[in-house]
Amino acid sequence: MGASLSVRDITVQFGSAMVLDGVSLNCVTKPLALVGRNGVGKTTLCKAIMGLVGIAAGTIELDGRRVDGRRPEQVAARGIGYVPQGRRIFGSLTVEENLLVVSPRAAEPYTLERIWERFPRLSERRTNLGTQLSGGEQQMLAIARALRTNPKMLIMDEPTEGVAPIFVDQLVSLIADICRTGIGLLLVEQNLRVAAAIAELALVMVNGRIVMQTPTSSLLDDEMAQRTFLGL
Repeated sequence: MGASLSVRDITVQFGSAMVLDGVSLNCVTKPLALVGRNGVGKTTLCKAIMGLVGIAAGTIELDGRRVDGRRPEQVAARGIGYVPQGRRIFGSLTVEENLLVVSPRAAEPYTLERIWERFPRLSERRTNLGTQLSGGEQQMLAIARALRTNPKMLIMDEPTEGVAPIFVDQLVSLIADICRTGIGLLLVEQNLRVAAAIAELALVMVNGRIVMQTPTSSLLDDEMAQRTFLGL
């Protein structure tokens, strides 16, 4: 059984602007995709869950335990791993050093040995600086760094953004394999083909609200919905 992430009626305001307005979702067992146009609040939701921005109302729970109001490192210690948009790796550190800066959550985390086995490409480049990696390799490093915390639940924000097409299928396969190990996943993804390959269910966000829950396969086949909600 995977982890259970529950978000209930959260709101986030920046000044007078309501960025998230009563957002609720349940991510249990199976991966869940979150899609929507740029600027509708998807990344803000990820940051709110991780404690990187404060919420004005609502609750966030992991396995029935409140995590809202906690600092990011406390949220991570509870078992939520974060792969942020833009990857945010340390370019001046080597691959191995990027992984060693993470504090593992549990007694049996993803050790470096396990990381090298799962990410042989990173193993080959363990002494390379972050700036010497391709976009796809940097994304693999960001995912590996999140796994080092031994998470129950992963939040991935646009993992295929800026990644060469040759790497996208590798990332999809990698993410699907991770989900099969029992780690939960909330996936923010603009590429509907990727979202459908990983998650059976999608939530559509418009102007800080969840307006639709639908199978990703249905959304992939619905051109009108894509134009209306995603601007495709």
